[in-house]
Amino acid sequence: MAQKKTSDVDYSMHEKIMALYELQKIDSQIDEINKVKGELPLEVQDLEDELAGLNTRIENINAEIEELNTLTRQRKREVDQAKIMIGNYKEQQNNVRNNREFDAITKEEAEELIASWVTGERTALSVVRAKEEGTQ
Repeated sequence: MAQKKTSDVDYSMHEKIMALYELQKIDSQIDEINKVKGELPLEVQDLEDELAGLNTRIENINAEIEELNTLTRQRKREVDQAKIMIGNYKEQQNNVRNNREFDAITKEEAEELIASWVTGERTALSVVRAKEEGTQ
């Protein structure tokens, strides 16, 4: 006697309907998962892009902060140098013998301080303008 293979086995109508019902339940679950998932991959990609943009922005801001710190240190050195120059000129003014020498030293002191201040202003102004042009 020959045995029937599973593919040859006749399933009753009830068994076929139950199998279709189970298949439909699984398909409905898959649809529900896809609905819940929705646009999630696109949202994740958008968030990753935003994070990369923010990291780039942080790097740029840190570079700008470092540049401004460097400029601040340079200005402090210039102030210290100006204070030393003022001290030297005051000492020279105390050692003058007549009004002409006093006036010459005072004029020289003023010219050097103004020149160093103007040079510093031009440097600071060029940095500020470069920053403004970079942001526009």
